[in-house]
This record gives sequence, C-alpha cells and structure tokens, in this order.
Amino acid sequence: MKVPYTLCLLVVLTIISCKKEQKTEPVVEKTQPEQIADSLPKFTVDHNSENSLDWNGAYKGSLPCADCPGIITELTLNIDGTYVLSSQAENKDKTPHVYKGTFTWDESGSIVTLDAEGDHLKFKVQEGCLKMLDKFGEPKQGKGNYILGKKQ
Repeated sequence: MKVPYTLCLLVVLTIISCKKEQKTEPVVEKTQPEQIADSLPKFTVDHNSENSLDWNGAYKGSLPCADCPGIITELTLNIDGTYVLSSQAENKDKTPHVYKGTFTWDESGSIVTLDAEGDHLKFKVQEGCLKMLDKFGEPKQGKGNYILGKKQ
C-alpha cells in the first residue's frame, strides 16, 4: 500500500510546485490622453500672412473708379511697419497723390490697416497680392478688381 500513498504524495507535491507565483505589479495610475497632452509643452506656431509670406515690397494695380477708367494705385509695405501709397485717377489727375505713414497688422496677422494718412485703408495680405477690403475688413463689393499685384 506504500505505492499508492507515495504516488498520491508525488501528485500533491507536483501540484504544489507547479502552482504559479502571484507577482504583484506596482500600481501605475493611468492617465487620459488629454492629461498627457496638457502636461506637454506647447509648441504651436500659428501660420499667418505676417509670419509666413514674403509680404514686404511694392504692390501695384488699377482699382475701380466711379468716374474714370481706374485709379492707378501703388502701395509699398516696408518691414519696419511703414508704407508709401501712391494713387492717380486715370485721365483726371496729372500727378499721383502720395501718402506716407505706418500700418498695423490685425490680431490674425492677415490684414494690414494704414494709418489716418492712408485713410485707414485695409488690405488682406495674400500670396503675391493685396486684396482691398472695406472699412469693416470685408471684401469690397461692386464691380471691378480690388487686387494689387506684387511687383517683381
């Protein structure tokens, strides 16, 4: 009868020795993606006309005129925030009217506004051109082209 007793003992010992050890892993608090993103430094760069385009230089075009063929307009924007505006009504003005002053960028960095000397004119700065806007910063309404192209 020793054999069955020994066999039982071997089976019990085998079962005990094969029992898996329970490993306790350290408790790690899981964070949500939003929490991770909030903890990272912010390196956002807003791309706009002011910081992304080669905007400084001279722009020229013929703007619509109610009682003449057009107003020959040239606007030079300088990197130091100054401008020179020249406008001449075709078949009316013998010489161009020249205005000098400073301009400011709007909060979006896409629109420049001339000072009082330039009648607070607004232009949207786009790739290779300026688009004239109304006093509210909206595109000009009416017939004609309100775009000044960049001179090469």
